[in-house]
Amino acid sequence: MVCFDHTRVTLQSGDSLEETGDYIHANYLHLDKTKANYIACQAPLPTTICDFWRMIWQENVQAIVMLCDIIECGKKKCEEYFPTASNRMMSFGNFSLTSQKQYEIEKGLRGNEIEIMYKNETKKVMHFHWYSWPDKGVPDNYLMCLRVMNKAMVCKPPIVVHCSAGVGRTGTIVTIDYLMCKLQKESTTPTLKSIVLELRDCRHKFVQVDLQYLYIHRVILSYALQKGIINGESAVLWLEDYNAAVHRLADADTSVKKARKPALKSRIMLNKSIYDTGSVKKK
Repeated sequence: MVCFDHTRVTLQSGDSLEETGDYIHANYLHLDKTKANYIACQAPLPTTICDFWRMIWQENVQAIVMLCDIIECGKKKCEEYFPTASNRMMSFGNFSLTSQKQYEIEKGLRGNEIEIMYKNETKKVMHFHWYSWPDKGVPDNYLMCLRVMNKAMVCKPPIVVHCSAGVGRTGTIVTIDYLMCKLQKESTTPTLKSIVLELRDCRHKFVQVDLQYLYIHRVILSYALQKGIINGESAVLWLEDYNAAVHRLADADTSVKKARKPALKSRIMLNKSIYDTGSVKKK
């Protein structure tokens, strides 16, 4: 997976051997053109956990949103880079981590208040773990992503967001949050395609599969229905097609990649060009 050089996070060197490299698979997303609102990154690997916490410390990150689980369908998707029990302590290089409080925010979402100690200095970070989102799939809950990002955005940016590769689930939730901000602040309505392409200029292959692209529409539609912006009758055909597509994928009992072609034989039309390449042409 390519990590674009023009937006990548460059780590500063530290005192130990573990803190000499400047590379981490992470990209800034400068969505308001002045500061980085988010940092999208790959899940920590055995060899990159220390680098991950270097980035958190260096960028003064106050919130981490984790969208994968440690193990998914019998496969390891992420290293255990944070304490998973209250009062548990972990060390990575010169970083010592202590979980001060853990709690279930709602079903499928866990909060973890972590204290980081580095060279006798301490910082705190809030860790939000949404562990029920399937890889290359979509959740059944259509508004939980808005609640997750609203909680994270209480903290000072940048917000670090990751799943396993840092492009599919990460791209989906960041796109939803960014699109919601634009809809609330701007008089003209942006197209989803333009938003995805803008984000893909920052991070390679952001929004990974077509079902995630559809899910973004579904979340915005759910929000509009909840707020009374549109009525249910005007959306009924689209909702029927969306639900049918998701059910066909679930019934197939196979990977989304193999099942997605028949799932899209419906009235829902996608612009497939945004999936042909992982990036857009540089201006």
